[in-house]
This record gives sequence, structure tokens and C-alpha cells, in this order.
Amino acid sequence: MTLGSVFTGEDASLRPEIAVSWRRSRLHGLTPELDPARVSITEVDHSSRLMTAGRAVLDELSRQLEGTQFCVLLADRDCRIVYRWFGDRRLQQQVEGIGAVLGSQFGEGRIGTNALGTPYESGKAVEIHGGEHFVEALKRFSCYGHPIRHPLTGRIEGVLDITGIGEIGNPLFGPLVSRAVVDIQQRIVEGARVAERRLFLAFQEATHRRSAPVAVLGGDLVLANRSCTDQLRPADPALLRTLLPRVPRRGILKTTLAVPGGGSVEVIAERVEGTPDGAVFQVTRR
Repeated sequence: MTLGSVFTGEDASLRPEIAVSWRRSRLHGLTPELDPARVSITEVDHSSRLMTAGRAVLDELSRQLEGTQFCVLLADRDCRIVYRWFGDRRLQQQVEGIGAVLGSQFGEGRIGTNALGTPYESGKAVEIHGGEHFVEALKRFSCYGHPIRHPLTGRIEGVLDITGIGEIGNPLFGPLVSRAVVDIQQRIVEGARVAERRLFLAFQEATHRRSAPVAVLGGDLVLANRSCTDQLRPADPALLRTLLPRVPRRGILKTTLAVPGGGSVEVIAERVEGTPDGAVFQVTRR
């Protein structure tokens, strides 16, 4: 199926970026009826790099919106909602009614055109008013969503959204969200520099006091000594990243990891303090 095969006359009345989003929604097999089963919910990491960088900015943004009928939603790099703030109880009930709870995945493939999934998919800020939403249950809202990019890598780290009830958007949405996104992006860079210094120091310390194969991972950084690379062949040391969510904040993870091409390695991992997701790995081939 091609985009052209799902183009309809109804799409022609929409703004181009919204029409393209509707076509993507159809390609995902969505219909205008909300299917709650498509919205999966997973655990949220409140100490992630995005949350660490965004916390003070989100607090200030919610302070500015106090007493209004708007809400603030933040999604992570998986388009999963990791933060919510509501200025109005009735709005909160309606937003929760469409499945927008902590940990819910709000990509276009699950909920159609929306101010989290559409900016995430297009990589651009998107304003969505009432009937421009693909799913009927979302048409009561007006939203403005803006992707958050890592200033150094260009990768999308999340999406920030302001939502209100009504068919017409607020002209203040764009500048307000854009300013908050710039502030979060700057804090991501500042936090990354501090975290990377700690990861480098952790790697130096680990390789100094251990003769075993060692790797340190965190954020976009992968450090490994030669013996670790040898132990993990033909895989890359970045394979250890699959274990990061399992490493406890306090204590040690001991586990076995299968290596592509056959065989496995024993892994001992512990967190690097002062980093959102850094860990030191000691690897031994079985």
C-alpha cells in the first residue's frame, strides 16, 4: 500500500502536514474509533536524562499555566508519556479518558494524529486543532507539540506538548513551548557534559583496579577496553546496553548475556553515581 492509495477527499481539506499524518494513521490500520487496547503502558524512569534536564523547566512552565484549562505532557524518545501536569481537574479526567496516563505510548501508530506522536514522527513542531485529530475522541482538544532534540547528536529525546479543551488553539502555545524546549535542550547538553566526565572517570578507575574485561555505558557513550571487545566478539560492546534498564540504582546486577554467533558471557554491572543511566560492566566469557 502507498500513501497515494489511502488519500481521500477529506484529506484534501486538511493542512498538508495533518493530511500526511492521517495517511500514516491509516497505514497503521487505525480507524477514527479509539481502541484502548492499542495504548500500551510501561514503567517510567523518573531519573532519566530527559527528566533530569526537564524538571526545573517543567516546574516553571506549570507555574505559568497555573489556574488555566491547559495541561502539559512530556513524552520520551519512545513517545511514552513520562510527565503530566494539569491546570484543571475536568481536563485531567478527559485526557485520562483517552489513555494519556504515565507510561502510555502515544505514537501515531497507536493513537493517530496527536501532538506527541505527530511531532515525534515528523521531527517538527505541530499545532493540531480539534477536528484535525484523526481519532474522534481527540477532536475535543487543541494541542501544540514540539520535539526535543539532543543539540549535539540531533536525535529526538522527547516531545513537549500543551493541550487544552476546544477547537481553536491558543497563539501563545507556540512561543511558550518553543522556549521551554530550548531550555530543556540546553540543560541536556550541560547534564551530558557532567555525566560524561563521570563516565570517563568511572572507566579509568575500573580499568585501573581490574584486569578483567570492562565497559562503561551511559547516554550515547560506550567505553570498553580491548579485552572486553575480545570477549564480546562478534558483538559490539553496545550490546550491553540491553542490560542497562535492569541495573539497580543500588546494588549489583549479575546475569548471563547471549552473544550473537553463539556462546554467552557472564556480566556483573553496577551504576555510575551522578549519571542518569551510566553503568560499569565486567564481562567474562563462559
